[in-house]
Amino acid sequence: MRPPADVEPTAELARALLSAQAPQWAELEITPAAEGWDNAMFRLGDRLALRLPRRASAVKAVQAEAQWAEEAGWGLSLPVPVPQFLGEPGEGYPYPWQVTQWFDGVVASGLSQEQRDAYAEQLAGFLVGFHRLAPLNAPENTVRGVSPARRAAAWEDALENAPAALRLEWDHSMQVALDAKPWDGPARWIHGDPHPANLVAVPRGSEARLSAVVDLSDLTSGDPASDLGIAQAQFSAEGARRFRAAYGRGAFWADAELWDRAEGWRVYFLAMMHDDASDLGAVARQGAGLA
Repeated sequence: MRPPADVEPTAELARALLSAQAPQWAELEITPAAEGWDNAMFRLGDRLALRLPRRASAVKAVQAEAQWAEEAGWGLSLPVPVPQFLGEPGEGYPYPWQVTQWFDGVVASGLSQEQRDAYAEQLAGFLVGFHRLAPLNAPENTVRGVSPARRAAAWEDALENAPAALRLEWDHSMQVALDAKPWDGPARWIHGDPHPANLVAVPRGSEARLSAVVDLSDLTSGDPASDLGIAQAQFSAEGARRFRAAYGRGAFWADAELWDRAEGWRVYFLAMMHDDASDLGAVARQGAGLA
């Protein structure tokens, strides 16, 4: 269930903020594009987008993304949005906001599982590149890139709403992740939320290819397992197998303990999202075999 908003950004508010702080873009067409847990997104002209936080808890992430997105996204196999302007509170709106890049395509959460499976190796290759060593002062995140032990309470809460037929299986997967050796390597860049609602794709019949990976609001550093588990949740069993094989070919750090931890994150995502009414809920139900 999406958390309630502190403020509901509108196109009229976006226009007012641009007119006051970035008038070079104020006459461009503004079209509502998406509204997630943390931010509202508007398309701005043909090549730009506006991201306005809808909750106070998203503010720190918007600022960190503006600071780090260009470095974290440099040289990757797929583009990520790099903020072009960081706006300030104003016009009655209480939070910083940003102008960033727009990428054409469709949101991958609206594709079929068969279409998503087609880009399993492509996403794996992107994440191998993304998971390079992070600088010592890279941002930290308390809910991504951390050890399963730090998320044990949240995982247990998610299991309370798990389908009865899957609760024992999911509980076992989470326990395996908790028992796995914690990440003891150097901190690596973590996207934070590589689920299909943050993937832009171009459908080609029964297949699809990725054109961009968006939303770095959970950008952090640490253990890659959270990215790998969340990413796998969108694939069929065969697609996930291909994803793991492709990632393993490129990432020397991908040992069995990493995949054990990733499985816990995968199951947590399924348990948290399977009853959601959004496209991500449908993705989770497919991943859990409930649809």
